[in-house]
Amino acid sequence: MPLLLDAPNLGEREKKMLFQCVDSTYVSTAGPFVPEFEERFARYLGA
Repeated sequence: MPLLLDAPNLGEREKKMLFQCVDSTYVSTAGPFVPEFEERFARYLGA
């Protein structure tokens, strides 16, 4: 029996974005969401 340390907590928005990744076949570091994530994360860090 698996021991779950943390159950996933995905809302509708997260599910929609996850399916977009899977449907586009980009479940990697080369997908279309990566540049947006990098830009937002850099802004958050003040870089």
